[in-house]
Amino acid sequence: MIYRHGILVLLMALTIVSCGRSNAPNTQADQSVPIAKDKIVQYKLQILDTLPHSTDSYTQGLEIANGKLYEGTGLEGHSKLLRYDLKTMKIEKDVSIGANYFGEGITILNNRLYQLTWLNQTCLTYNSQTLQPLDTYKYMGEGWGITHDDSLLYTSDGSASIKVIEPATFATVRTIRITKDNNPVRFLNELELIDTLLYANVYMQDLIIVADIRTGKVVGEIDISELRYQLVDNPEQEVSNGIAFNSVSSNFYITGKRWNKMFVVRFLPQ
Repeated sequence: MIYRHGILVLLMALTIVSCGRSNAPNTQADQSVPIAKDKIVQYKLQILDTLPHSTDSYTQGLEIANGKLYEGTGLEGHSKLLRYDLKTMKIEKDVSIGANYFGEGITILNNRLYQLTWLNQTCLTYNSQTLQPLDTYKYMGEGWGITHDDSLLYTSDGSASIKVIEPATFATVRTIRITKDNNPVRFLNELELIDTLLYANVYMQDLIIVADIRTGKVVGEIDISELRYQLVDNPEQEVSNGIAFNSVSSNFYITGKRWNKMFVVRFLPQ
């Protein structure tokens, strides 16, 4: 069986041809993507800060809410939810999920934390303050990334499709196809939605795409490969994954699976 979240190069070879938060209006400042017709804006990174990150964390999702940073990690028997104090980056809460679950993306909407699972077709939910378990929801297919706007959830499953989900029932409201030059952009992974712009890690690439959620068209690309040079003495490092937007500072927090660092960055148009 191909282990999607491992570091197998085979998957990359087979697929080389292709591969949150919207409740913060008017906080984007220079993060906003100037959308021009048929133009994809290329971005470079401005690294503002470098933070420690445990190589035990097989990062599947990041989220910032109420002055806290939340991280969801994967692997069966090792999947966790972590809550950090955003100022000190000290872990305040460390919760293991069921050993049969492979944890995936996380997001927080209305003080409820949603955590997808890879193949279990189950979304786990928690009280975001206490991380006490609440309800579970079932869905079809794989679970990869998840984000939200003011009232709906948005999920990825490794394809080019983003499902729009009604939180109370977890029913799919509609599906958005993400495209670049009319071609599908596959392997969309961790997600972050800011107003109408969807930021997504592309699995097995050090690339974040920015798509207009209204049209599904890619309007920006962010090459984050330079961060690899910052990962000194980090032989465990795997794929980049994890995007969280801080609506107070308008900065992004990004990292990867088993990376020994997390980066506070801005995305600057070239």
